[in-house]
Amino acid sequence: MSQSLPAVIFEEQLCFCHQTQGQGYRLQPSQATLTTDELTWWENDQTHTLALADTVGVNVLPKHFQQGMAGFEVHTYPLVRVHRWSQRRRRVYRVYQFVCASVELRSQWLQAMEQVLHPEQTQKSPPRHLVILLNPVSGRKQAWHIFQTIRPVLEQAHLHLTVIETQGEKRTQIMITTMELSTIDGFVIIGGDGTIHDTINGLMARKDWHSAIQIPIGVIPAGTGNGLSKTLLEVSGEPDDALSATFLIAKGKQRSLDLVAVEQEGHRFFSMLSLSWAIVSQADIGSEKLRWLGPLRLDIYGIVEILRLRRYRGKLSLLLHPESPQATTEAGQVVIEADFVFFWAMNLPWAAQTIKAAPYAQLADGAIDVLVIRKRVSRWQLLRAFLTISDGTSASLPYVDYYKVRSLHLEPHTHPAVMAIDGEQVNYAPIWMEAMPAVGRVFCQ
Repeated sequence: MSQSLPAVIFEEQLCFCHQTQGQGYRLQPSQATLTTDELTWWENDQTHTLALADTVGVNVLPKHFQQGMAGFEVHTYPLVRVHRWSQRRRRVYRVYQFVCASVELRSQWLQAMEQVLHPEQTQKSPPRHLVILLNPVSGRKQAWHIFQTIRPVLEQAHLHLTVIETQGEKRTQIMITTMELSTIDGFVIIGGDGTIHDTINGLMARKDWHSAIQIPIGVIPAGTGNGLSKTLLEVSGEPDDALSATFLIAKGKQRSLDLVAVEQEGHRFFSMLSLSWAIVSQADIGSEKLRWLGPLRLDIYGIVEILRLRRYRGKLSLLLHPESPQATTEAGQVVIEADFVFFWAMNLPWAAQTIKAAPYAQLADGAIDVLVIRKRVSRWQLLRAFLTISDGTSASLPYVDYYKVRSLHLEPHTHPAVMAIDGEQVNYAPIWMEAMPAVGRVFCQ
Protein backbone atom coordinates (compact mmCIF):
# COMPACT_ATOMS: atom_id res chain seq x y z
CA MET A 1 0.00 0.00 0.00
CA SER A 2 1.58 3.30 -1.12
CA GLN A 3 1.98 6.13 1.36
CA SER A 4 0.39 9.48 0.59
CA LEU A 5 2.73 12.42 -0.03
CA PRO A 6 2.91 15.21 2.57
CA ALA A 7 0.44 18.02 1.89
CA VAL A 8 1.88 21.19 0.34
CA ILE A 9 1.27 24.15 2.67
CA PHE A 10 2.98 26.97 0.77
CA GLU A 11 5.08 27.40 -2.37
CA GLU A 12 6.88 30.57 -3.48
CA GLN A 13 10.21 32.16 -4.37
CA LEU A 14 12.83 32.20 -1.62
CA CYS A 15 16.52 33.07 -1.41
CA PHE A 16 18.81 30.99 0.78
CA CYS A 17 21.52 33.17 2.37
CA HIS A 18 25.13 32.17 2.01
CA GLN A 19 27.35 34.30 4.22
CA THR A 20 30.69 34.71 2.45
CA GLN A 21 33.83 35.84 4.27
CA GLY A 22 34.34 39.56 3.85
CA GLN A 23 31.70 39.84 1.09
CA GLY A 24 28.41 39.88 3.03
CA TYR A 25 25.61 37.64 1.78
CA ARG A 26 25.36 35.69 -1.47
CA LEU A 27 21.70 35.22 -2.39
CA GLN A 28 20.42 32.49 -4.67
CA PRO A 29 16.72 32.74 -5.58
CA SER A 30 14.87 29.47 -5.81
CA GLN A 31 11.38 28.02 -5.89
CA ALA A 32 10.77 26.66 -2.38
CA THR A 33 8.07 24.31 -1.11
CA LEU A 34 6.76 23.91 2.42
CA THR A 35 4.94 20.68 3.29
CA THR A 36 3.75 19.29 6.59
CA ASP A 37 7.13 17.54 6.94
CA GLU A 38 9.83 19.71 5.40
CA LEU A 39 11.00 22.87 3.66
CA THR A 40 12.63 22.17 0.28
CA TRP A 41 14.51 24.48 -2.07
CA TRP A 42 16.81 24.20 -5.11
CA GLU A 43 20.40 25.37 -5.13
CA ASN A 44 23.09 24.66 -7.73
CA ASP A 45 20.79 22.14 -9.39
CA GLN A 46 20.45 20.23 -6.13
CA THR A 47 17.52 19.77 -3.80
CA HIS A 48 18.06 20.88 -0.20
CA THR A 49 15.75 19.83 2.60
CA LEU A 50 15.13 21.15 6.10
CA ALA A 51 13.21 18.71 8.34
CA LEU A 52 10.48 20.39 10.37
CA ALA A 53 10.67 17.60 12.97
CA ASP A 54 14.04 19.11 13.95
CA THR A 55 12.80 22.71 13.89
CA VAL A 56 11.80 24.64 17.03
CA GLY A 57 10.95 28.08 15.63
CA VAL A 58 11.23 30.84 13.04
CA ASN A 59 11.67 34.58 13.40
CA VAL A 60 12.48 37.75 11.47
CA LEU A 61 16.18 38.29 10.87
CA PRO A 62 17.80 40.47 13.55
CA LYS A 63 18.19 44.11 12.51
CA HIS A 64 21.97 43.96 12.23
CA PHE A 65 21.60 41.14 9.68
CA GLN A 66 18.79 42.57 7.59
CA GLN A 67 20.59 45.34 5.66
CA GLY A 68 17.33 46.28 3.95
CA MET A 69 16.38 42.63 3.25
CA ALA A 70 13.03 41.05 4.15
CA GLY A 71 14.57 37.99 5.75
CA PHE A 72 13.80 35.33 8.32
CA GLU A 73 15.71 32.55 10.04
CA VAL A 74 14.81 28.99 10.97
CA HIS A 75 16.20 27.42 14.18
CA THR A 76 16.84 23.68 13.98
CA TYR A 77 18.46 20.97 16.11
CA PRO A 78 19.16 17.94 13.89
CA LEU A 79 20.49 14.68 15.27
CA VAL A 80 24.06 13.96 14.17
CA ARG A 81 26.55 11.25 15.02
CA VAL A 82 29.05 12.15 17.72
CA HIS A 83 31.80 10.53 15.61
CA ARG A 84 31.75 8.94 12.18
CA TRP A 85 32.58 5.56 13.75
CA SER A 86 30.04 5.89 16.57
CA GLN A 87 26.32 5.10 16.70
CA ARG A 88 25.78 7.68 19.44
CA ARG A 89 23.96 10.80 18.35
CA ARG A 90 23.36 14.24 19.75
CA ARG A 91 21.41 17.32 18.72
CA VAL A 92 23.35 20.28 17.34
CA TYR A 93 22.16 23.81 16.65
CA ARG A 94 21.91 24.98 13.06
CA VAL A 95 20.29 28.18 11.80
CA TYR A 96 19.11 28.71 8.23
CA GLN A 97 18.60 32.24 6.89
CA PHE A 98 16.33 33.15 3.98
CA VAL A 99 15.36 36.35 2.16
CA CYS A 100 12.02 37.12 0.50
CA ALA A 101 11.18 39.50 -2.34
CA SER A 102 8.99 41.61 -0.06
CA VAL A 103 7.90 42.08 3.52
CA GLU A 104 4.45 40.79 2.57
CA LEU A 105 5.90 37.55 1.16
CA ARG A 106 8.02 37.13 4.29
CA SER A 107 4.87 37.42 6.42
CA GLN A 108 3.26 34.68 4.34
CA TRP A 109 6.25 32.41 4.82
CA LEU A 110 6.37 33.02 8.57
CA GLN A 111 2.63 32.41 8.92
CA ALA A 112 2.86 29.17 6.93
CA MET A 113 5.85 27.93 8.96
CA GLU A 114 4.15 28.69 12.27
CA GLN A 115 1.01 26.93 11.06
CA VAL A 116 3.00 23.73 10.50
CA LEU A 117 5.20 23.96 13.61
CA HIS A 118 2.39 24.90 16.02
CA PRO A 119 -0.96 23.88 14.47
CA GLU A 120 -2.71 24.19 17.84
CA GLN A 121 -2.03 27.94 17.98
CA THR A 122 -3.76 30.73 16.09
CA GLN A 123 -2.35 34.11 15.09
CA LYS A 124 -4.13 35.68 18.05
CA SER A 125 -2.97 33.09 20.58
CA PRO A 126 -0.45 34.35 23.15
CA PRO A 127 2.89 32.52 23.33
CA ARG A 128 2.87 29.32 25.36
CA HIS A 129 3.68 30.16 28.98
CA LEU A 130 6.02 27.79 30.82
CA VAL A 131 6.91 28.03 34.50
CA ILE A 132 10.52 26.96 35.09
CA LEU A 133 10.96 25.40 38.54
CA LEU A 134 14.69 25.49 39.16
CA ASN A 135 16.19 23.60 42.11
CA PRO A 136 19.60 25.21 42.85
CA VAL A 137 20.74 22.47 45.25
CA SER A 138 19.69 19.44 43.20
CA GLY A 139 22.38 16.96 42.18
CA ARG A 140 25.68 18.72 41.58
CA LYS A 141 24.10 22.17 42.02
CA GLN A 142 24.37 22.98 38.31
CA ALA A 143 20.72 23.93 37.67
CA TRP A 144 21.35 27.63 36.96
CA HIS A 145 24.23 26.84 34.62
CA ILE A 146 22.10 24.26 32.79
CA PHE A 147 19.26 26.76 32.43
CA GLN A 148 21.50 29.42 30.88
CA THR A 149 22.78 26.80 28.44
CA ILE A 150 19.35 25.66 27.23
CA ARG A 151 17.42 28.92 27.53
CA PRO A 152 18.02 29.93 23.86
CA VAL A 153 16.15 26.81 22.66
CA LEU A 154 13.03 27.82 24.58
CA GLU A 155 13.29 31.43 23.40
CA GLN A 156 13.71 30.35 19.77
CA ALA A 157 10.40 28.48 20.15
CA HIS A 158 8.77 31.79 21.23
CA LEU A 159 7.90 30.50 24.69
CA HIS A 160 7.09 32.90 27.51
CA LEU A 161 9.14 31.86 30.56
CA THR A 162 8.66 32.49 34.26
CA VAL A 163 11.61 31.26 36.34
CA ILE A 164 11.07 30.31 39.99
CA GLU A 165 13.82 29.02 42.26
CA THR A 166 12.49 26.28 44.55
CA GLN A 167 13.10 26.53 48.28
CA GLY A 168 12.63 23.06 49.71
CA GLU A 169 10.03 20.30 49.65
CA LYS A 170 7.22 21.87 51.72
CA ARG A 171 7.58 25.37 50.27
CA THR A 172 7.50 24.01 46.72
CA GLN A 173 4.32 22.05 47.38
CA ILE A 174 2.61 25.02 49.06
CA MET A 175 3.62 27.33 46.20
CA ILE A 176 2.17 24.96 43.60
CA THR A 177 -0.99 24.47 45.65
CA THR A 178 -1.72 28.22 45.72
CA MET A 179 -0.46 29.17 42.25
CA GLU A 180 -2.76 30.75 39.64
CA LEU A 181 -2.75 28.20 36.80
CA SER A 182 -5.13 29.71 34.23
CA THR A 183 -2.31 31.20 32.11
CA ILE A 184 0.20 28.36 32.53
CA ASP A 185 0.71 25.92 29.65
CA GLY A 186 3.34 23.74 31.29
CA PHE A 187 5.86 23.27 34.07
CA VAL A 188 9.54 22.68 33.36
CA ILE A 189 11.58 21.21 36.19
CA ILE A 190 15.33 21.74 36.21
CA GLY A 191 16.21 19.42 39.05
CA GLY A 192 15.86 15.80 40.05
CA ASP A 193 13.04 13.36 40.72
CA GLY A 194 12.48 14.84 44.19
CA THR A 195 11.53 18.21 42.68
CA ILE A 196 9.15 16.47 40.28
CA HIS A 197 7.63 14.62 43.25
CA ASP A 198 7.04 17.92 45.08
CA THR A 199 5.46 19.51 41.98
CA ILE A 200 3.07 16.61 41.41
CA ASN A 201 2.03 16.52 45.07
CA GLY A 202 1.42 20.26 45.00
CA LEU A 203 -0.84 19.88 41.97
CA MET A 204 -2.68 16.89 43.48
CA ALA A 205 -3.31 18.80 46.75
CA ARG A 206 -5.34 21.46 44.94
CA LYS A 207 -9.15 21.58 44.93
CA ASP A 208 -8.99 21.68 41.11
CA TRP A 209 -6.51 18.81 40.94
CA HIS A 210 -8.38 17.06 38.11
CA SER A 211 -7.51 19.90 35.71
CA ALA A 212 -4.29 21.02 37.43
CA ILE A 213 -2.58 17.65 37.01
CA GLN A 214 -3.32 17.78 33.27
CA ILE A 215 -0.90 20.68 32.86
CA PRO A 216 2.08 18.97 31.16
CA ILE A 217 5.40 18.63 32.94
CA GLY A 218 8.77 18.73 31.22
CA VAL A 219 12.05 17.68 32.83
CA ILE A 220 15.58 18.92 32.19
CA PRO A 221 17.86 16.57 34.16
CA ALA A 222 19.84 18.20 36.96
CA GLY A 223 19.53 15.64 39.78
CA THR A 224 21.48 12.54 40.72
CA GLY A 225 18.93 9.97 39.50
CA ASN A 226 16.78 11.58 36.78
CA GLY A 227 14.58 8.52 36.26
CA LEU A 228 11.63 10.34 34.67
CA SER A 229 13.86 12.38 32.38
CA LYS A 230 15.69 9.27 31.18
CA THR A 231 12.38 7.51 30.54
CA LEU A 232 10.91 10.39 28.52
CA LEU A 233 14.07 10.69 26.41
CA GLU A 234 14.20 6.96 25.71
CA VAL A 235 10.51 6.80 24.77
CA SER A 236 11.07 9.74 22.42
CA GLY A 237 14.19 8.23 20.83
CA GLU A 238 16.33 11.10 22.09
CA PRO A 239 19.90 11.20 23.49
CA ASP A 240 20.14 11.48 27.27
CA ASP A 241 21.21 15.09 27.75
CA ALA A 242 19.80 18.47 28.74
CA LEU A 243 19.65 19.85 25.19
CA SER A 244 17.54 16.93 23.94
CA ALA A 245 15.24 17.24 26.95
CA THR A 246 14.77 20.94 26.18
CA PHE A 247 14.12 20.16 22.51
CA LEU A 248 11.21 17.88 23.54
CA ILE A 249 9.71 20.67 25.64
CA ALA A 250 10.12 23.22 22.84
CA LYS A 251 8.34 20.93 20.36
CA GLY A 252 5.42 20.67 22.80
CA LYS A 253 4.20 17.11 22.07
CA GLN A 254 2.50 15.46 25.06
CA ARG A 255 1.71 11.99 26.42
CA SER A 256 -0.20 10.61 29.38
CA LEU A 257 1.57 9.51 32.56
CA ASP A 258 0.41 7.12 35.28
CA LEU A 259 0.71 8.26 38.86
CA VAL A 260 0.60 6.15 42.02
CA ALA A 261 -1.53 6.94 45.08
CA VAL A 262 0.28 6.19 48.35
CA GLU A 263 -1.13 5.86 51.86
CA GLN A 264 0.95 5.51 55.01
CA GLU A 265 -0.07 6.10 58.62
CA GLY A 266 -3.19 8.01 57.58
CA HIS A 267 -1.27 10.29 55.20
CA ARG A 268 -2.10 10.22 51.46
CA PHE A 269 0.33 11.44 48.82
CA PHE A 270 1.45 10.60 45.30
CA SER A 271 4.42 9.02 43.54
CA MET A 272 5.55 9.10 39.92
CA LEU A 273 8.67 6.93 40.13
CA SER A 274 9.16 4.23 42.76
CA LEU A 275 8.92 2.64 46.19
CA SER A 276 12.17 1.06 47.37
CA TRP A 277 12.95 -1.13 50.37
CA ALA A 278 15.60 -3.61 51.55
CA ILE A 279 18.97 -3.37 49.78
CA VAL A 280 17.62 -0.84 47.26
CA SER A 281 16.56 1.82 49.77
CA GLN A 282 19.59 1.15 51.98
CA ALA A 283 21.90 1.92 49.04
CA ASP A 284 19.86 4.91 47.87
CA ILE A 285 19.41 6.67 51.20
CA GLY A 286 22.77 5.57 52.59
CA SER A 287 24.59 7.19 49.67
CA GLU A 288 22.94 10.61 50.11
CA LYS A 289 26.17 12.06 51.48
CA LEU A 290 27.86 11.20 48.17
CA ARG A 291 25.38 13.08 45.96
CA TRP A 292 28.28 15.00 44.40
CA LEU A 293 29.29 11.74 42.69
CA GLY A 294 26.04 11.59 40.71
CA PRO A 295 24.72 8.11 39.76
CA LEU A 296 28.09 6.59 40.77
CA ARG A 297 27.06 6.92 44.43
CA LEU A 298 24.43 4.17 43.91
CA ASP A 299 27.05 1.85 42.41
CA ILE A 300 29.38 2.28 45.38
CA TYR A 301 26.74 1.76 48.05
CA GLY A 302 25.12 -1.04 46.06
CA ILE A 303 28.32 -3.07 46.26
CA VAL A 304 28.63 -2.33 49.99
CA GLU A 305 25.09 -3.63 50.60
CA ILE A 306 25.70 -6.73 48.48
CA LEU A 307 28.71 -7.60 50.63
CA ARG A 308 26.58 -7.17 53.76
CA LEU A 309 23.73 -9.25 52.27
CA ARG A 310 21.14 -8.37 54.89
CA ARG A 311 17.70 -9.96 54.82
CA TYR A 312 14.50 -8.04 55.52
CA ARG A 313 11.42 -9.78 56.86
CA GLY A 314 8.08 -8.52 55.62
CA LYS A 315 4.65 -9.26 54.21
CA LEU A 316 3.78 -8.22 50.65
CA SER A 317 0.24 -8.32 49.25
CA LEU A 318 -0.23 -7.80 45.50
CA LEU A 319 -3.33 -7.29 43.37
CA LEU A 320 -2.16 -8.46 39.94
CA HIS A 321 -2.62 -6.48 36.74
CA PRO A 322 -4.00 -8.51 33.77
CA GLU A 323 -0.64 -8.11 31.99
CA SER A 324 1.34 -9.65 34.86
CA PRO A 325 3.12 -12.91 33.92
CA GLN A 326 1.38 -14.63 36.87
CA ALA A 327 -2.14 -13.36 36.04
CA THR A 328 -3.11 -16.41 33.98
CA THR A 329 -1.83 -19.02 36.43
CA GLU A 330 -2.52 -17.56 39.86
CA ALA A 331 -5.38 -15.86 41.63
CA GLY A 332 -5.63 -12.11 41.29
CA GLN A 333 -4.30 -11.68 44.84
CA VAL A 334 -0.76 -12.79 45.73
CA VAL A 335 0.52 -12.71 49.32
CA ILE A 336 4.21 -13.25 50.10
CA GLU A 337 5.48 -13.40 53.67
CA ALA A 338 9.20 -14.03 53.57
CA ASP A 339 12.73 -12.72 54.04
CA PHE A 340 13.48 -10.26 51.24
CA VAL A 341 16.85 -9.07 49.98
CA PHE A 342 15.72 -6.77 47.16
CA PHE A 343 12.45 -4.89 46.65
CA TRP A 344 11.57 -2.25 44.06
CA ALA A 345 8.10 -1.12 42.96
CA MET A 346 8.45 0.96 39.78
CA ASN A 347 6.03 3.20 37.91
CA LEU A 348 8.63 3.83 35.16
CA PRO A 349 11.27 1.65 33.49
CA TRP A 350 14.23 3.82 34.56
CA ALA A 351 14.95 4.37 38.25
CA ALA A 352 17.97 6.50 37.34
CA GLN A 353 19.96 7.36 34.23
CA THR A 354 22.05 4.19 34.62
CA ILE A 355 19.42 1.87 36.17
CA LYS A 356 16.70 0.28 34.02
CA ALA A 357 15.05 -1.53 36.90
CA ALA A 358 11.68 -2.31 35.27
CA PRO A 359 12.13 -2.88 31.51
CA TYR A 360 8.46 -3.80 30.97
CA ALA A 361 7.04 -0.67 32.61
CA GLN A 362 5.39 1.97 30.41
CA LEU A 363 4.37 5.58 30.85
CA ALA A 364 0.64 4.83 30.97
CA ASP A 365 -0.08 1.10 31.29
CA GLY A 366 -2.05 1.34 34.55
CA ALA A 367 0.40 -0.94 36.34
CA ILE A 368 3.10 -0.83 39.01
CA ASP A 369 6.03 -3.13 38.20
CA VAL A 370 7.32 -4.98 41.28
CA LEU A 371 10.73 -6.69 41.42
CA VAL A 372 11.55 -8.99 44.33
CA ILE A 373 14.56 -11.10 45.29
CA ARG A 374 14.13 -13.35 48.33
CA LYS A 375 16.63 -14.78 50.80
CA ARG A 376 17.62 -17.78 48.64
CA VAL A 377 19.96 -15.57 46.59
CA SER A 378 23.77 -15.65 46.99
CA ARG A 379 26.13 -12.69 46.93
CA TRP A 380 27.32 -13.71 43.46
CA GLN A 381 23.74 -13.90 42.14
CA LEU A 382 22.92 -10.54 43.67
CA LEU A 383 26.05 -9.02 42.13
CA ARG A 384 25.01 -10.43 38.76
CA ALA A 385 21.61 -8.75 39.09
CA PHE A 386 23.35 -5.52 40.07
CA LEU A 387 25.72 -5.65 37.07
CA THR A 388 22.90 -6.29 34.57
CA ILE A 389 20.39 -3.77 35.89
CA SER A 390 21.74 -0.99 33.68
CA ASP A 391 20.06 -2.44 30.57
CA GLY A 392 17.11 -4.18 32.24
CA THR A 393 18.25 -7.76 31.69
CA SER A 394 18.42 -8.41 35.44
CA ALA A 395 14.59 -8.59 35.44
CA SER A 396 14.74 -11.86 33.49
CA LEU A 397 17.09 -13.67 35.92
CA PRO A 398 15.49 -16.82 37.35
CA TYR A 399 15.77 -15.68 40.99
CA VAL A 400 14.12 -12.27 40.29
CA ASP A 401 10.33 -12.31 40.71
CA TYR A 402 8.67 -9.76 38.42
CA TYR A 403 5.02 -8.73 38.86
CA LYS A 404 2.78 -6.14 37.26
CA VAL A 405 0.17 -5.07 39.79
CA ARG A 406 -2.76 -2.71 40.21
CA SER A 407 -2.01 -2.18 43.89
CA LEU A 408 0.23 -3.44 46.68
CA HIS A 409 0.54 -3.40 50.45
CA LEU A 410 3.96 -3.77 52.08
CA GLU A 411 4.30 -4.44 55.79
CA PRO A 412 7.98 -4.40 56.82
CA HIS A 413 8.91 -6.38 59.94
CA THR A 414 12.71 -5.98 60.08
CA HIS A 415 14.01 -3.01 62.09
CA PRO A 416 15.98 -0.80 61.78
CA ALA A 417 15.76 -0.15 58.04
CA VAL A 418 14.63 2.57 55.63
CA MET A 419 12.02 2.99 52.94
CA ALA A 420 11.97 5.54 50.09
CA ILE A 421 9.40 7.01 47.70
CA ASP A 422 10.77 8.62 44.52
CA GLY A 423 14.24 8.47 46.06
CA GLU A 424 13.26 10.36 49.22
CA GLN A 425 13.10 8.70 52.65
CA VAL A 426 9.62 8.23 54.15
CA ASN A 427 8.40 6.79 57.45
CA TYR A 428 9.31 3.18 58.08
CA ALA A 429 5.80 1.79 58.39
CA PRO A 430 3.25 -0.29 56.44
CA ILE A 431 2.52 1.33 53.08
CA TRP A 432 -0.20 0.95 50.43
CA MET A 433 0.07 1.92 46.75
CA GLU A 434 -2.42 1.93 43.86
CA ALA A 435 -1.89 2.82 40.19
CA MET A 436 -3.77 5.85 38.85
CA PRO A 437 -3.86 5.28 35.07
CA ALA A 438 -3.06 8.18 32.74
CA VAL A 439 -3.75 10.91 35.33
CA GLY A 440 -0.82 13.20 34.47
CA ARG A 441 0.71 14.67 31.30
CA VAL A 442 4.34 15.02 30.24
CA PHE A 443 6.21 16.60 27.32
CA CYS A 444 7.20 13.59 25.26
CA GLN A 445 7.16 12.48 21.62
